[in-house]
Amino acid sequence: MHADEAEEIALWLIKVREKRNAFIPGDLLGEPAWDILLALYLFHRQGRKIWSHAVIESANASWGTGLRTLARLEREGFVLRYTDEHNKRRKLVELTDEGMTFMQQTLLNMAQALSIKVRASHVRPANLPRRTGERADT
Repeated sequence: MHADEAEEIALWLIKVREKRNAFIPGDLLGEPAWDILLALYLFHRQGRKIWSHAVIESANASWGTGLRTLARLEREGFVLRYTDEHNKRRKLVELTDEGMTFMQQTLLNMAQALSIKVRASHVRPANLPRRTGERADT
């Protein structure tokens, strides 16, 4: 697996989150740090820049929660915030090299785990009956 596959799993995770949020309020199961990291990963892969306000909105986080989350991610070394040279009032945010490596490895590990689970779901343990009422050892 490589970067393109990691990007695919990131897009898939966002799509799953959107579908889930159609049935369950997003703030009930919110994970702003993960959502911010996913957004920043995809922006990095696409060669695009994003400012703090936009990444907080993409995570469906409140302004206060988003700023605290970005500050924590920055302290942990996953993100870097800096002033936009074209608009000094805005802060751009991006993944650090450490953040990019973390996301790439995490997404690839998730993809591998999901594919194992998908394959495993098609395997019926030998000790389970094939039909109701059938003995397992037949």
